[in-house]
Amino acid sequence: MQGTIIGVFNEFSATNLRTQTPLVAIRCKSNGSYLPYAYVRINSANTAGSLQFIAGVFKKHFPQEGFDFSFVDERVAAQYQTEIRLTQLINAFTILSIALLVLGLFSLVSLMVRRRTKEIGIRKVLGASVSSILVLIGKEFIVLILLALAIGAPVAHFATTKWLEGYAYRTNISWWFFGLSAFITILIVLLSIGSRSFSAAMANPVKSLRTE
Repeated sequence: MQGTIIGVFNEFSATNLRTQTPLVAIRCKSNGSYLPYAYVRINSANTAGSLQFIAGVFKKHFPQEGFDFSFVDERVAAQYQTEIRLTQLINAFTILSIALLVLGLFSLVSLMVRRRTKEIGIRKVLGASVSSILVLIGKEFIVLILLALAIGAPVAHFATTKWLEGYAYRTNISWWFFGLSAFITILIVLLSIGSRSFSAAMANPVKSLRTE
C-alpha cells in the first residue's frame, strides 16, 4: 500500500494499557471511501444539542444509513472495568480501615488511661509536664504503628509492583508515596490518641489519686 504521510502521532495507544501497541497506520482516502467512523469533539455543556446537529448533518449526506454514535471516554472506561471496580473496593476498605483504626486506638487509649490513672496523677504531683505524659501514653502506640509500617510497606510495594507488571505501559512506584502514606497514618494515630491523652494529662492529680 502506497500513500503520502501527512502526520505522525506521538505515543498513540490504539489498545488498552495491558498490551503493547503495534505499529498503527490510519488510512484516509481522498474520494471519501473507507470512512466507517468520524470522530468529533463536542461541547460537553450542550451534548444533546451537539448530537442533534451531527445527526442532521449525517442524515443530509447519508439519508439511507442509520445514525449511531458512542462516546470515546465510555469506550475507554469499558476496557478498564476491572480496575474501576478494584479502585472502588480499595477506597471502601481504606475508609473502613481508617474508621476501625481511629475507634480502636481511642478505645485502647481510654483503657490505658483508666488503668494508669493513679500513675499519671503521681507523675504530675512529682512535676511531670503535660508533654511528658503525652509521650508516655503515645510512645507505645507509635512504636507499634512504626513496626506495622515497616512490615506493611515492603509487602505493599511488592504487591503493587507485581500488579503493575500486568501492563505493557506502567508507572514506577516512587519512594515518596510510601513516605506520604506513613506520614498520614502517623498523623491519624496522633490525632486519635491526642484528644484522650491530653484530657488525661490535664486532669486534676488529686482526683486521679482518689480513683480506685
